[in-house]
Amino acid sequence: MNVTNESVSVLNDYYSSIAASFETAWSFAPDALVVADPEGKIIYANPAYYTLYGLEEDEAKEHYFDTLFQKQNPFEALEKYQVLFHQEIENHLIESRVLWADGCERITETALHFMYHLGSRVAMVAVIRDITSKRIFQERKQLENALVESERKFRAVFNKTFQFTGLLKPNGTLLEANQTLLDFAGVTQTDVANKPFWEAPWWNLSQKNQVRLRNMITEAAKGKLMRAEFEMAGLNRTVITVDFSLTPTKDETDKVVWLIAEARNITDRKRMEVQLRVSEEKYKALFQVFPVGILLTDETGHIIDANPASERILGVERELQVGKYIINDSWRAIDEKGNLFPAQELPALKALHQNKVVKSEEMGLIRPDKSVVWLNVTATPIPLRNYGVALAFIDVTQSRMNKESIMASEARYRLLFDNTRYAILRTTPQLNILEANTEACKLFGYTSEEMLLASPSLLNDVEDDRLNKALEEVRTHGNFKGEVSLLKSDGSRFLAELSIKTLSYENGNRELCVTIRAVK
Repeated sequence: MNVTNESVSVLNDYYSSIAASFETAWSFAPDALVVADPEGKIIYANPAYYTLYGLEEDEAKEHYFDTLFQKQNPFEALEKYQVLFHQEIENHLIESRVLWADGCERITETALHFMYHLGSRVAMVAVIRDITSKRIFQERKQLENALVESERKFRAVFNKTFQFTGLLKPNGTLLEANQTLLDFAGVTQTDVANKPFWEAPWWNLSQKNQVRLRNMITEAAKGKLMRAEFEMAGLNRTVITVDFSLTPTKDETDKVVWLIAEARNITDRKRMEVQLRVSEEKYKALFQVFPVGILLTDETGHIIDANPASERILGVERELQVGKYIINDSWRAIDEKGNLFPAQELPALKALHQNKVVKSEEMGLIRPDKSVVWLNVTATPIPLRNYGVALAFIDVTQSRMNKESIMASEARYRLLFDNTRYAILRTTPQLNILEANTEACKLFGYTSEEMLLASPSLLNDVEDDRLNKALEEVRTHGNFKGEVSLLKSDGSRFLAELSIKTLSYENGNRELCVTIRAVK
């Protein structure tokens, strides 16, 4: 192949044109371009680089490429450069901050590439772009978006919260009220905004409260957290009780710039508190005057309260009862035979450990003065925290004594009724037999069952009218004594001396007691 002088000239012109174009691009490129050797020393840099870093061309000749890492210690920057240079990764994209001599900071984005000779990495090529404006725009956009989102969240919380909220100036001017408060009062934001807070329609129930509110605002403007209960007026003459607070908000100089007013509806709570107080008073009054002894225990079985009736019945003062275990030395429980009551069978402990109501169990109690009182006891678990059982008991000592007396009297009566040598009948006022003793059965010749079935006509001698006259006298005077003719089971007659006495009971019932002695 023959190369003419003309061809060589054309090639030289071509390469010169390329070189000129490269030089133009290098010199007028808007991005900073720099080539550095493996040690970090700058080999080439374009004018944009000098401008970006505020360097003169002569300064760059001995300048090392340490601006990329923004280190105070240049040795640290160069050390980091060495690490980056010898990494196997071919391309890097690094964002840095450049501090100008006048203190102004710029944000740069650097694309790093490498040059090779005979297979070895010999230089780093960096394309550095000033992205300060881009970052500022992005950050501003992020801030704007964050502000919009923050405002949206604020509005959602401010207007959708169940409690009433308002934003005030330190002088008490209402800047804004949340929608919950506006709906409660039936007003709009325009009706109340930029007006004194105490003049808002929800405070018009009382001038005294308005003055009190103004005083709270004055104190809150000094930086004090203020809190109190108020009544507020709403639509349709609705009146509620609120827990109201004023919270001062300060700026960086500790100056109060806003007051946050909050009001929480506590009407139901106040109503319940009143009901609780009334209930508590009624309970205390009943607890004090109730004639039944009452003991309350905690969950461990220790007495936490006792009423006056328990003091009287147990013979132990309240102060000596409270704090003691339900089984203690102040009293001992006994059964009907006088034996000590088994602890596990005591009504209070059964109710406590088995969680069930134990009703009307009778037991005796030996009091500190050694006297015995008999009680009818009911124990009920209390389904409240820290409580155990309620023990209610009444003194049945007298009724027990009456019962024993009745039983003794009944025993004496039965002894006399069954063992006397006279025939005795208990009858209705019409002489229907209710009970007949052994002598009566013998006298009339009937068994005890037959005697109960015998009507007056079976005993009465129809040919002798004296028995009917005797009953007439009993109805008139209440008693009779005399002789009458009676019939036996075999039909035979006998003359008997009768003594009839009327028995009247508290329930209004009447009976006749008839004593019969055969006259021989």
